Amino acid sequence: MPRNQFQILFKLKQKELNHEKNYVQLINLGEIKVTLSTDNMQESGTQSQPSAKENLTDVFEALRTETPNSYLFERKNSLCSFQKQFGNHLPQNISIADLKTWFRQIQKENNYSLLTLRRIKSNLNNIFKYLIDRDLITTSPLDRIQFKGSDTPVRKRIYYSKLEVEAILADPFQYDATYFYPIVFLAAHTGASRSEILKLKVSDVDFEAKLLHIRNTKTKKDRSIRLNQKLIRFLENQINLKLELLIPSPEGNIVNSQRLTRWMKKFCKQYPRVKHFGLHALRHSFAFNFLKNGGQMYQLKAILSHQTIQMTIDLYGQLQAQEVDIPELYI
Repeated sequence: MPRNQFQILFKLKQKELNHEKNYVQLINLGEIKVTLSTDNMQESGTQSQPSAKENLTDVFEALRTETPNSYLFERKNSLCSFQKQFGNHLPQNISIADLKTWFRQIQKENNYSLLTLRRIKSNLNNIFKYLIDRDLITTSPLDRIQFKGSDTPVRKRIYYSKLEVEAILADPFQYDATYFYPIVFLAAHTGASRSEILKLKVSDVDFEAKLLHIRNTKTKKDRSIRLNQKLIRFLENQINLKLELLIPSPEGNIVNSQRLTRWMKKFCKQYPRVKHFGLHALRHSFAFNFLKNGGQMYQLKAILSHQTIQMTIDLYGQLQAQEVDIPELYI
């Protein structure tokens, strides 16, 4: 018999209830011999691990199986580009020069800022850490890549003052008080992202504790926002106990991103403004006014559900001391 094969003798038995004696007895059915090969076998209860002979695409598949909720898979555009560029490479053959060329390429194609490139690098480090932990490589080539310097945001951030926000909210109400206005109102008063707002349910509102619970966030961490009197009055009028969603579509389903984009374009065409209008501008304005009125960075990080305090500082750390007013409630 070849060295990579062995035989196992199986004695086949069957449990059978003896009704006369009221006990279970084993009935012999015979014996069989099975020849097994050690090729492609793996230990029971374990998943196959990528080997040094497998390319980066195989590593991606292993990561998706083992850690499907990893932050790695959140930046889909850069991840797809990385896989397209290096998918057929063996991990140990990916050079620093190749990675630098790729970073320059995606920066040019997408007009990425240095801050965005740093975040992409941090995200991709999950792949190389995975390979190091499995002794497939010894060091990460990303460790030798630095994005030095600072830059201004590629897309200038728009901030509205408190008075501007109050004036802005009048137009969406005139445009569509039932579906569009509630989304804009919550963006202005909570700082929540559009996806978080669209997924809100009636059950997420807790009037007794005066909290709005935001679940299934981008960072996979639930958070709660304290309700002020404006939000309480709005939510009391908004809630329909017969529906599951807090802000449903006309058909009663979740408002998808494409439909919201169409609403936004029609609204901006009907109500043109000097400053660009968008839900993310309202999120930035919430943060700006929160800090301007004396709020702290760590508080803002919790409210906006940023993954790190550095992200909050990078986005809003340019607020000047003279811009801070006497602390008061936001709006």
